[in-house]
Amino acid sequence: MTDHQVLAPDERALREHLKTPRFEQGVDDGRWRIVSMDWPIAIAAVSAAPREGAPAEFFLRFELSGYPQVGPTAGLWDPSTGAHLAGSGRPKGDRATLAFRGDWEGGRALCLDAAVFARYSSSGVGSGIA
Repeated sequence: MTDHQVLAPDERALREHLKTPRFEQGVDDGRWRIVSMDWPIAIAAVSAAPREGAPAEFFLRFELSGYPQVGPTAGLWDPSTGAHLAGSGRPKGDRATLAFRGDWEGGRALCLDAAVFARYSSSGVGSGIA
Protein backbone atom coordinates (compact mmCIF):
# COMPACT_ATOMS: atom_id res chain seq x y z
CA MET A 1 0.00 0.00 0.00
CA THR A 2 1.29 3.44 -0.91
CA ASP A 3 0.41 6.75 0.68
CA HIS A 4 -1.51 7.66 -2.49
CA GLN A 5 -3.98 4.77 -2.41
CA VAL A 6 -7.53 5.56 -1.37
CA LEU A 7 -8.83 2.97 1.07
CA ALA A 8 -12.43 1.92 1.44
CA PRO A 9 -13.96 3.03 4.77
CA ASP A 10 -13.97 -0.50 6.22
CA GLU A 11 -10.30 -1.10 5.46
CA ARG A 12 -9.35 2.36 6.70
CA ALA A 13 -11.20 1.69 10.00
CA LEU A 14 -9.42 -1.62 10.52
CA ARG A 15 -6.00 -0.18 9.75
CA GLU A 16 -6.63 2.59 12.29
CA HIS A 17 -7.66 0.02 14.90
CA LEU A 18 -4.48 -1.96 14.23
CA LYS A 19 -2.47 1.14 15.20
CA THR A 20 -3.95 1.36 18.70
CA PRO A 21 -1.60 0.92 21.67
CA ARG A 22 -3.60 -2.07 22.89
CA PHE A 23 -3.23 -3.97 19.60
CA GLU A 24 0.41 -2.97 19.18
CA GLN A 25 1.18 -4.11 22.74
CA GLY A 26 -0.10 -7.59 21.85
CA VAL A 27 2.21 -7.61 18.82
CA ASP A 28 5.15 -6.43 20.95
CA ASP A 29 4.38 -9.12 23.55
CA GLY A 30 4.35 -11.82 20.87
CA ARG A 31 0.66 -12.62 21.41
CA TRP A 32 -0.40 -12.00 17.82
CA ARG A 33 0.73 -10.59 14.51
CA ILE A 34 -0.77 -9.78 11.15
CA VAL A 35 0.73 -12.14 8.59
CA SER A 36 -0.97 -10.79 5.48
CA MET A 37 -3.80 -8.57 4.36
CA ASP A 38 -5.47 -8.76 0.96
CA TRP A 39 -8.62 -6.78 1.64
CA PRO A 40 -11.12 -7.92 2.85
CA ILE A 41 -9.13 -10.98 3.98
CA ALA A 42 -6.49 -10.83 6.71
CA ILE A 43 -4.40 -13.67 8.11
CA ALA A 44 -3.23 -13.34 11.71
CA ALA A 45 -1.04 -15.59 13.82
CA VAL A 46 -2.02 -16.01 17.47
CA SER A 47 0.34 -17.48 20.06
CA ALA A 48 -0.66 -20.73 21.72
CA ALA A 49 -0.05 -21.97 25.23
CA PRO A 50 3.18 -23.99 25.27
CA ARG A 51 2.45 -27.70 24.96
CA GLU A 52 4.74 -30.56 24.01
CA GLY A 53 4.24 -31.47 20.36
CA ALA A 54 1.89 -28.55 19.74
CA PRO A 55 2.48 -25.55 17.48
CA ALA A 56 3.67 -22.28 19.01
CA GLU A 57 0.96 -20.38 17.15
CA PHE A 58 -2.25 -20.83 15.20
CA PHE A 59 -3.36 -18.90 12.15
CA LEU A 60 -6.76 -17.28 11.71
CA ARG A 61 -8.26 -16.16 8.41
CA PHE A 62 -10.49 -13.12 8.92
CA GLU A 63 -13.22 -11.92 6.53
CA LEU A 64 -13.57 -8.20 7.24
CA SER A 65 -16.06 -6.81 4.71
CA GLY A 66 -18.05 -3.94 6.23
CA TYR A 67 -15.84 -3.62 9.33
CA PRO A 68 -16.64 -2.35 11.99
CA GLN A 69 -20.39 -2.12 11.30
CA VAL A 70 -20.35 -5.79 10.31
CA GLY A 71 -18.51 -8.02 12.73
CA PRO A 72 -15.63 -10.00 11.28
CA THR A 73 -15.69 -13.75 10.95
CA ALA A 74 -12.60 -15.86 11.44
CA GLY A 75 -11.63 -19.48 11.20
CA LEU A 76 -8.50 -21.52 11.77
CA TRP A 77 -6.24 -21.43 8.74
CA ASP A 78 -3.44 -23.59 7.41
CA PRO A 79 -1.04 -21.31 5.53
CA SER A 80 0.82 -24.30 4.07
CA THR A 81 -2.31 -25.49 2.23
CA GLY A 82 -4.17 -22.19 1.86
CA ALA A 83 -7.27 -23.82 3.35
CA HIS A 84 -9.11 -24.06 6.63
CA LEU A 85 -7.22 -26.09 9.22
CA ALA A 86 -8.12 -29.79 9.29
CA GLY A 87 -9.65 -31.22 12.45
CA SER A 88 -6.50 -33.06 13.51
CA GLY A 89 -4.53 -29.79 13.63
CA ARG A 90 -7.06 -27.85 15.69
CA PRO A 91 -6.29 -26.65 19.22
CA LYS A 92 -7.17 -29.04 22.04
CA GLY A 93 -8.48 -28.34 25.54
CA ASP A 94 -11.75 -27.32 27.16
CA ARG A 95 -11.86 -23.67 26.11
CA ALA A 96 -10.26 -24.22 22.71
CA THR A 97 -12.67 -26.94 21.64
CA LEU A 98 -15.59 -24.65 22.50
CA ALA A 99 -14.38 -21.92 20.14
CA PHE A 100 -12.67 -23.96 17.44
CA ARG A 101 -15.43 -26.45 16.71
CA GLY A 102 -15.03 -28.22 13.40
CA ASP A 103 -18.76 -28.93 13.30
CA TRP A 104 -19.71 -25.22 13.44
CA GLU A 105 -20.07 -23.61 9.99
CA GLY A 106 -17.88 -26.34 8.53
CA GLY A 107 -14.94 -25.15 10.65
CA ARG A 108 -14.84 -21.84 8.74
CA ALA A 109 -15.86 -19.67 11.70
CA LEU A 110 -15.26 -19.43 15.41
CA CYS A 111 -18.11 -20.49 17.69
CA LEU A 112 -18.12 -18.09 20.63
CA ASP A 113 -21.19 -18.46 22.80
CA ALA A 114 -21.12 -15.29 24.90
CA ALA A 115 -22.51 -16.99 28.01
CA VAL A 116 -20.01 -19.84 27.89
CA PHE A 117 -17.15 -17.49 27.12
CA ALA A 118 -18.10 -15.22 30.04
CA ARG A 119 -18.19 -18.19 32.42
CA TYR A 120 -14.69 -19.30 31.44
CA SER A 121 -13.13 -15.85 31.29
CA SER A 122 -14.49 -14.85 34.70
CA SER A 123 -13.49 -18.13 36.34
CA GLY A 124 -9.79 -17.33 36.17
CA VAL A 125 -9.03 -20.16 33.76
CA GLY A 126 -5.57 -19.62 32.25
CA SER A 127 -4.77 -17.38 29.32
CA GLY A 128 -3.85 -18.31 25.79
CA ILE A 129 -5.35 -20.99 23.61
CA ALA A 130 -5.79 -24.09 25.71
